[in-house]
Amino acid sequence: MGFNTHFSFDSVLLLPGLACQAAMPEPNDQEEELHEYALGKRNDIGYYINTKPAEPVRRPRFSIADILGHVKYNYRVDLSRPFGGPSEAWIPRCRSKAEEHRLTKLIPNTDSNIYTTQIGSRTYAVKLGDNPKRMANELQIQVHVYGNIGHFWDVATEKTPEDVPRPYVSRPESQIVMRRRFGWGTVSAGFMMEYIPPLHIHTTKALMNIFLDPILRKLLHHEPDLANVRLHVRMGKMAPEHEARSAKLLSRPVYFDQLCRGAKDDMDTWVSMMGATLAILHWACNIDARGVQFRLAPKKGSDIMLWITNFGDCRPFEPTALAITSLAHALIVNSTWPRPLFVFALDPESDTGKAVRQQWSRFNNVYLAASDSILREVKPKVAGLGLPALFINKVKLAWRQQGSRL
Repeated sequence: MGFNTHFSFDSVLLLPGLACQAAMPEPNDQEEELHEYALGKRNDIGYYINTKPAEPVRRPRFSIADILGHVKYNYRVDLSRPFGGPSEAWIPRCRSKAEEHRLTKLIPNTDSNIYTTQIGSRTYAVKLGDNPKRMANELQIQVHVYGNIGHFWDVATEKTPEDVPRPYVSRPESQIVMRRRFGWGTVSAGFMMEYIPPLHIHTTKALMNIFLDPILRKLLHHEPDLANVRLHVRMGKMAPEHEARSAKLLSRPVYFDQLCRGAKDDMDTWVSMMGATLAILHWACNIDARGVQFRLAPKKGSDIMLWITNFGDCRPFEPTALAITSLAHALIVNSTWPRPLFVFALDPESDTGKAVRQQWSRFNNVYLAASDSILREVKPKVAGLGLPALFINKVKLAWRQQGSRL
């Protein structure tokens, strides 16, 4: 599977022109509760999202600079700083006729703040929040990660013996701004991004046949949620004892032992992708990767792939030895990442024990090699400090001190 890994930070202003043409979300019975949300379009401000009383989103057609306005950081990245240098870029807004599109909650009957909206043939995800600073920060980080994954992937994987495809990142599309009674404000209420499509229903049913209790399979065979399944990767956990009896389908976790059974041929690739991704997040993006998640979902025209999501808890750090303890803590509390064998109560000679040892070694080696390549390119002075190796040692030490058995 080929990927275009060339990314120019001078061309990042073209981002909105590359939106995903994903499948329409399946209708659900919860649409009545969503009438308070609608996506509108005005010829003076472009796209916006209305809520009642009113909180709009502007979705200009031109650039990230237009989306964020006079932002403190742009993404022609000066890698000596967490989010680049100052920018005064501004592109005129779009002009178009008025229209309106409905928002639909991605996971009905929950307090999820993720919605979908259909604009022509394209589906977008919309994330709303009540903390303006957090929403603006998460959007900036997502743009930064989106650019750096593409720009540094070849560098990060140049020492891997096999071809490693890069993970997908939902393309950021626009900032959501709140509407005030007497005009338009610039307070962030969320953002719009590329929609992560669900697994094909035939794939979901095949996985159900492997992992679910036979009685539960029959009960869920015609469940409407089968058309909206996305899997949350838990490389650092084994499936709970009664997991096969869980009827949860939407955003269902998939555990290490399940991945070994159901996707054995893909495990090496996925773990390598995760190691290289963490190196980019640490040493190209300068963020601690706290709270990030990997999901298994398709991309149009491709097989099931890893998507990296959830950047709201990520924080920048200075590349010094003092910051490594915080980086290690961010990893050990997040079960999306692989873990060493001693963390698990497993027989080291069992098939699962051998797989854990093999995949941790792979993750470790890819992370260290990718980190070295990135640092030598962007921070030669930091490259000689041995921070990536110190990070891995801190991670293992923290787990031993914690004495956890998962």
